[in-house]
Amino acid sequence: MRPSHPAPNAAPLTRKDLVPLNGRPNDALSDDRSAPTPRRRRALPRTESGPRLEQKTIRRAEARCSEGEVHFFLQRIAGGLYVEREETPRRGTRTSQSLVFSDRGSFERWCADDPVRFRHPLLHAQLKRDGDALWAVEP
Repeated sequence: MRPSHPAPNAAPLTRKDLVPLNGRPNDALSDDRSAPTPRRRRALPRTESGPRLEQKTIRRAEARCSEGEVHFFLQRIAGGLYVEREETPRRGTRTSQSLVFSDRGSFERWCADDPVRFRHPLLHAQLKRDGDALWAVEP
């Protein structure tokens, strides 16, 4: 059995000394392109699961400022719309809320009463847009 590394005064390794990883003889590792290449397998059609479905039923929104961060996570579920709101101030206590809205009207009323609409109006607009888009998706 050969050692895993050559001795310090041994001759340098050549291409023929290398062990092939694919089991073909060393001469098949040469640079000529005459060896057949394996055919590519055709990709399977994507189904409505995995990341593609997740993009349709899940949305995230966040805002950062000098006072801290606000994160929203929205997901369309069979019972309606699931919303997580997490507020992390630079100093103080982290606040986390988890809510499920059964209809669009209750979600819109909650958005209208959320104080984030004053501190982060662009985030508030994105939250409403994402919520409306998720109501249109069937879970």
